[in-house]
Amino acid sequence: MAQQQQIHPFLQNTIVEIKESGNRTYSPEGPRCDNIAQSHTLLYCTKGKGEVVIDGSSSKFARKTLLLLPPQISFEITHSSSHGIEMHALSFDLYRLSVSEDHRRVYERELSFPLHGVIEKTGPRVQYLLRQFSGQSAPPKRSQSLYQLDELYELLELILLENPDEDLPATPLSDAPEQWLPLTVQYMQEHFDRDITVEKLGELAGMHPAYYSHLFKQKMNKTPYEFLTNLRMNKAKEMLLVSDKKIKEVAREVGYIDEFYFSRRFKTSSGYAPTTYSKQPHAKMISLSFPYTEHLLTLGVVPCAAQTHKYFPAAVKSLMLPFHASDPWEISRQAFLKLDPDLILCKDNVSVKARENLGDIAPIVTIPWTTMDFFGHLQMIAGIVNKQEAAQEWIDQYEKKAEKAHQIVADHIGDKRTVAICVLRETGWRMYGARNIGHVFYRSLQMLPPARMQAEMQKHNNGKMLTWVAISIDELDQYESDYLFMVVPSREEAGKQWKLLQSNAAWQRHPAVIANRYCFLEWDQWKVYAPYSLERQLDMAVDLLTSPTNHVSL
Repeated sequence: MAQQQQIHPFLQNTIVEIKESGNRTYSPEGPRCDNIAQSHTLLYCTKGKGEVVIDGSSSKFARKTLLLLPPQISFEITHSSSHGIEMHALSFDLYRLSVSEDHRRVYERELSFPLHGVIEKTGPRVQYLLRQFSGQSAPPKRSQSLYQLDELYELLELILLENPDEDLPATPLSDAPEQWLPLTVQYMQEHFDRDITVEKLGELAGMHPAYYSHLFKQKMNKTPYEFLTNLRMNKAKEMLLVSDKKIKEVAREVGYIDEFYFSRRFKTSSGYAPTTYSKQPHAKMISLSFPYTEHLLTLGVVPCAAQTHKYFPAAVKSLMLPFHASDPWEISRQAFLKLDPDLILCKDNVSVKARENLGDIAPIVTIPWTTMDFFGHLQMIAGIVNKQEAAQEWIDQYEKKAEKAHQIVADHIGDKRTVAICVLRETGWRMYGARNIGHVFYRSLQMLPPARMQAEMQKHNNGKMLTWVAISIDELDQYESDYLFMVVPSREEAGKQWKLLQSNAAWQRHPAVIANRYCFLEWDQWKVYAPYSLERQLDMAVDLLTSPTNHVSL
């Protein structure tokens, strides 16, 4: 391999493999050559002239013209000479270093090349090297000499140096595999309200615009133009669903100055005029957050796919999705393209990743998680799917059920009893407020939190919106209560924590422990803050608090 510091930046950290070399003849009587280059291919015309169509773009060529074809691009050669066309041909694969460690190197196939198509300028040395390669067949990989590979590097370097592309950066982004795709997608996501051309995207990617467009379509199953249009239309749909903006405002915010042109494009995209879109049914919804999956089912809307949990009430196609913003996004775009959804719901903690991966596939509506309780979530989702009456009916029946449950518990243990809810996690202990697991105990059954927790809760929307505060094990007795629920991931963890707590003074001093009114609960049964789960948790809470024995274990 040539010394890396002496060659063009694009060729640094690469290795090459010669795949084919020789001569090609296209006779005037023969059929047109219609093919797909499997490897990087150089065709140097030594006789005749014609026209080449590369991935839909047409160019003429003549004697002493070089054609450069990247791999996996379709091309077609037609003759415009009565004597046919003769060419030197050389194809090769290029591999770029992707992992460099003390004991190993990993190379991945490089499909891009800074130049693409018809190359008019070829010096004597380029012509000489092409003649040299055409006079010999490609040797097997194990037999390719350093001399041959050095000559190929020299040939590629001369082609690049003799035909500089001023639009390309000095060091192409291809030096970092796959960097160009997230970079250009992010640019479109952040600037979709501006005029974006494929030339600009190609410049950002460090590629010829036509080749960038080809690679983009391979990766994303659509052209950059289609991606950008879908992105704009989906953003417009989101605004029409959750805001009161006028059509003219929506059009401008997604990059259309003419609202009437926008309306025509919108109707072509969605099948509906912008003025009526928000009232249409959404037949193929996806929920990326399992609480919102429950909300949809509660409202009588069955998503075509969704994030679910093991206590889920219905059979829905389950998607393996991240639970938190820091979790990796492992599901492929292809899975969503096959589902072809018309609306996606998610929590705000995964909305960034959702937009990065799916923003062009369907409108993504984010339902704020921490600024609303589950009644607010239900009502907002109902507004989006036009199920407001169903939402109010469910709320009314739940409140009746909660009041009945409150009376049962109050009759059994007395009214205004206090309860502390402590969730034990690997990252630390959490004392819960009136949201999530706390909703059933503090709002539905109207029990009271420990005095210290009550003071914290009052700082958050009259005590209704605080989820939890972090505590240490030694602070447990500062949250005095009549009942104490310790929430753990599993029975095994309950046993482990039980042993640890036996020697802890704060545990031993807690009033609920002294009175033997405590138990360990399984987190999976209590973590979901959504309609079906809350009804189920309400039933379990009544059973816990009215059980003949006060001390209940998992």
